[in-house]
Amino acid sequence: MNTIYKADSCCVPSAQAIHISLGAYGRLSHQQAIQLALSSTPREPLLGYLSTKRLQICPQNLGQFTPELALQLKAELSHIEFRCHANVHIERQHKIVDIADWPHEK
Repeated sequence: MNTIYKADSCCVPSAQAIHISLGAYGRLSHQQAIQLALSSTPREPLLGYLSTKRLQICPQNLGQFTPELALQLKAELSHIEFRCHANVHIERQHKIVDIADWPHEK
């Protein structure tokens, strides 16, 4: 049987930083979510303050994540590493893809 957590692991603070997923700020634009995360760093009761050194761009945030926005974030917030969730909205219109139709999506 594989063990994910040891019984006492919750009591020991992690030496590794825990980073923020901007999905926690769902229904806000990418820019609004970033601004809120940076202005008021979230704190988790067991883990303490979450790190803003790396932020995950998520589909829960409103708006399209364009190359222009990526370049703007890179220029304005070069000290932060951004990563995209697999389902970030990069196209103007949502496209539903099902494995049954792939590679001939409708």
